[in-house]
Amino acid sequence: MAEVKAHIVLDPSIGQNPEKRTALLEKLLKTAPISEINQKRLDLYGIITGMVDESLLDDIRKTPGVVSVERDKERFLR
Repeated sequence: MAEVKAHIVLDPSIGQNPEKRTALLEKLLKTAPISEINQKRLDLYGIITGMVDESLLDDIRKTPGVVSVERDKERFLR
């Protein structure tokens, strides 16, 4: 499958704790290689934004500590 930009929202108790956030990110990276991670967004909001193989999105959704996974939507300015 193709790589897509995805937003992975972490449980707030994990996303706001640097140690737990790092541990969950490492676990996710073993399950689904995620590239081009926006580290600033992860640190500020507990949201992993990056490129991931579309076929792995359901596996990421099943990971404990992940609240939601959404594909990025293209937006067009008028």
